[in-house]
Amino acid sequence: MFTIWFIFAQYILATDDVHGMEALLKSREYVRGHSWGVAGRVLLLAAVGTLVALIPIIGPLLNLLLVPFTLIYYHEIFKDLREIKGSVSYIASPGAKIKWLAAGAAGYLIVPAIGLALLGPSLLQGWSHWTWNIRNEGGILQSSSSSVSTASDQSQLSVEVTGEESAGAEPDNGPHRLDLGKDRFEPGEGAVPEPSPATVYVPLTGDDPDQVMVYVFAINYRGSVRFDGKEIYPIEGERDMSYNYTGNLTLNRGSNTFEVDYQALPDPWMTEIKLKVFSHDWKTGEETVHGEWIIKDTEGRQSYEVVLGD
Repeated sequence: MFTIWFIFAQYILATDDVHGMEALLKSREYVRGHSWGVAGRVLLLAAVGTLVALIPIIGPLLNLLLVPFTLIYYHEIFKDLREIKGSVSYIASPGAKIKWLAAGAAGYLIVPAIGLALLGPSLLQGWSHWTWNIRNEGGILQSSSSSVSTASDQSQLSVEVTGEESAGAEPDNGPHRLDLGKDRFEPGEGAVPEPSPATVYVPLTGDDPDQVMVYVFAINYRGSVRFDGKEIYPIEGERDMSYNYTGNLTLNRGSNTFEVDYQALPDPWMTEIKLKVFSHDWKTGEETVHGEWIIKDTEGRQSYEVVLGD
């Protein structure tokens, strides 16, 4: 709108020797009452220039050659307005100048403020999600890969036990558990949680119970993870590279199905796929795990059902 009003200020400067804010406001007086006619012609010329610029290779050059003709066309519109309205006498008061200067300056504040208001919540949620994932998973929201140690890497673990000599770690039949309240490792029941049943239920409680998150970890597999028939994460299958993915999903009321197709790489030193469905409360920081499954066999397809509601 300002462009249409003030487009003839350059010609007023040349013909009437009026400059600054007075030239801009006098241009507005010429356009007053003919805004739609002027706007239609200016927009038509802009559309032609855009189409010319889209021509491959020579488009920008042709658009540059059109600039003088564009200025001539604007001048012809200005001449027609002068013939219609005659010589317009307009003296801008200090108040009018301040008003328009303030309106122009406000644009530098209003546009960023509107953009921040529209995008701010999404940016803050994304930042919180990213920092939470870094803190809890050691990765990023999108899929990532990193090298892992192999069986050929040798190391010694020394555990200090109160009242006894230090000794190197020896293999055991089961996993070990570190109790933060103690100063030593103890053989214990699996540090890895028991897999969830094939069907789990998500209660209709709290805010947005249908909004859940899914975490996928895979090493030495190729395949894919699908949600209700749509692939949400491809497992690329590069040897000895761990792949991690965390994303948001919206559950449908009733049954929802996760399917994992997988095939282990030849001669892997270890294989594992972990699928976890959980909810995270961004206000309290609490995490609720609805289902967690681990796959270690060579190949196949596993299906898990997540039911929203009873």
